[in-house]
Amino acid sequence: MILLDLTPGNWIALAAIVVPILGGLIFLIFRVGGLHSDIIRMIPQVGKIPDIEVKVTELWKFRMAKNESPLVLNDKGITILNESEIKQIVDIKYQDILNKVKSINPPNAYQAQETVVVVVKDLISDPGLRNKIEAGAYKSGVDVETVLFVGALYVRDKILLELNLIPANIDKDDPSKKIPT
Repeated sequence: MILLDLTPGNWIALAAIVVPILGGLIFLIFRVGGLHSDIIRMIPQVGKIPDIEVKVTELWKFRMAKNESPLVLNDKGITILNESEIKQIVDIKYQDILNKVKSINPPNAYQAQETVVVVVKDLISDPGLRNKIEAGAYKSGVDVETVLFVGALYVRDKILLELNLIPANIDKDDPSKKIPT
């Protein structure tokens, strides 16, 4: 047997290989155990993520819109509107956007605003517009979602008026701002 025929120098060399490997395995076992306990401790915090997401989304909107009610594009939003060319895209697709919003038949100004945002955000799924929207986002230095949100704010009031809804009533109809009776 080869193992029994090893010289003392070979045994030392073999030990120099085996001991670090065993040490590394022991270290990994303890490290993985520590990670597992860290993950177990974080699980209750994961439930709070939707609340944080809502807060971040609300703060994100104010990067492009004035903190007024209803939201109105600020200087940055107007720059994005023009540089990204979403204004031209929304103008060209206006009738399609209006028809989709009408087909949903939102009952009030707030729901109409939210519907406009959803319909405009869906423009990215149009293969003929996808590259143009992405190029516009790149050109204006923001992400696609921001460009589409700016486009939705740009066209919102015009669509609300076509639906015989008053943009100033958006807050009045916002369920998060209603006072319980």
